[in-house]
Amino acid sequence: EERAKAAVVRRALSADGASEESAHYAAERGSAKASDSDGDGEVGVGASIDPAKGKQRRILGCTELVAMLFFCNGGPFGVEESVQLAGPLLAVCGAVLMPLLWALPVGLMTSELTSRYPYMGSQVVAVEKTLGPFTSFIFALFSGAANQINMASIPPLLLSYLEPLWATQPPSLRMALRVALPGVLLLIMLVANYRGVRLVGRCSEILVCVSLTTVGAFTTVAIRHLLSHGHVLEAFEWLHPTTSVRLPTLTWSTFVSLLVWNSSGFDQAASCGGEVHRPSRSFPRAMTVALLLSTCSMVIPLAASVGYFWQVRLLQGHSPWLDLHQWQPGFYSQLAHEMGGAPFAQLIGITGASLAFGQLIVLGCAYSREFAAICSTSTVLPSWIGALHPQYGTPYRVIAASTLLTAVLCCINDFSKLVNAAMYFDALALTVFLTAFLVLRLRGPTDNDDDTAPLRRSTTLSTEISQPPDNNPGSGREPLYHVPGGLMATVPLCAACILPSLAMIVLADKWCHIAALTCFIALSVFYICRSERQEADMKG
Repeated sequence: EERAKAAVVRRALSADGASEESAHYAAERGSAKASDSDGDGEVGVGASIDPAKGKQRRILGCTELVAMLFFCNGGPFGVEESVQLAGPLLAVCGAVLMPLLWALPVGLMTSELTSRYPYMGSQVVAVEKTLGPFTSFIFALFSGAANQINMASIPPLLLSYLEPLWATQPPSLRMALRVALPGVLLLIMLVANYRGVRLVGRCSEILVCVSLTTVGAFTTVAIRHLLSHGHVLEAFEWLHPTTSVRLPTLTWSTFVSLLVWNSSGFDQAASCGGEVHRPSRSFPRAMTVALLLSTCSMVIPLAASVGYFWQVRLLQGHSPWLDLHQWQPGFYSQLAHEMGGAPFAQLIGITGASLAFGQLIVLGCAYSREFAAICSTSTVLPSWIGALHPQYGTPYRVIAASTLLTAVLCCINDFSKLVNAAMYFDALALTVFLTAFLVLRLRGPTDNDDDTAPLRRSTTLSTEISQPPDNNPGSGREPLYHVPGGLMATVPLCAACILPSLAMIVLADKWCHIAALTCFIALSVFYICRSERQEADMKG
């Protein structure tokens, strides 16, 4: 056994150029894969390396993780409708405050839980370990429903940004493009996620660079127009608090859901915890950088474009308040057309579409691993659903089913309604996630805490989780990351996230409550029936 471990270390060092510490860490886990094979060449969820090749599956670096987290967190496009819903002042203030009150606490807590449970579907594992298998089952499926609806909301947003490209085409051609383009993009998403998380990470890096460059150009042009036209103070009169009373209606539920949609997603990144190299260091650093990038790229262009819009409407003799209905998804393209003509509008449209496509790929990657994790940790779902591909290490069956379901849900084609539903289910799931974090903190775990309670299904995943984290520098394990402040900071952080979650739940439409209650009852009945049947089979 020692000779085999040494051979794995040598192969890992020679093949990947990894550090000796990382290679030893891979060797400790290398022997687990053979015991988790399904007999037909498939690999269970817990496998993290290929011992035959000595290659680790922890292949996501910090840069790739930053790019994926940027797409998880919304980004600069899709926030335009908030100006119409609540006015420019509340829209800009919400874009500034929501990342600090929502995304930052969620990112810190996700970093700690992923550090403690660095496996595929870390959030599912954390809930399983703290709140039990039934709560973990409900949490995973509610979170999966939120992700699935969220994925279905992206094609309508993407199409809204591509409108300037075919605005002059015949109606029949426009209809054909509206139908065919989402199908083509979903097919590309399927292939990218099927090939593995490394391809998703590299695509995310490219799309982030393109998006930030174009958004920077858009902001620069808007500011240049502001300064050249004069009347700069009048362009920002909407910053005065008394101007908000001119807004005729305020749709709080949609407004809050939209802001949360542009600031949420860090918890979903925990699904890839088993594929991140050195997660205790990578996750906190990557989340800090991604939060800064996403917040700045959302707030600065929004404030600059609102100022430009206000200034131009005033110069034209129009009341900007009467034109707020123009702030729909894709309105940045219309503003770009006013600033720089059709080519600039097409550039902004393509950039917005590419950013939406990046979100689609990353959400599909996170969702597939989350569902694969619940198939491994829960006894009521067959494990073959979440089995990994033997070559690429991806849950290909879940990816295929998720793509098909996204194509069906795209028929709704209503961005606001889909975002409302997605954020409602996400609020329910996040409340459970935060409760798990709070329970873990109240237990008072330490770096050497031996959390050895096994998961219900006997797989490689449960074998790895039953081993306590080792912080001995010579063992190859990293020290765990902890949210600064200890227990004194835990309660405020949880409250900062739970309060917006409860607000979204309370303000949601009736059909959201009915759908969630129906799903909960149906899932509970299914879980109880399956558990009783399995117990009867075991006794028999």
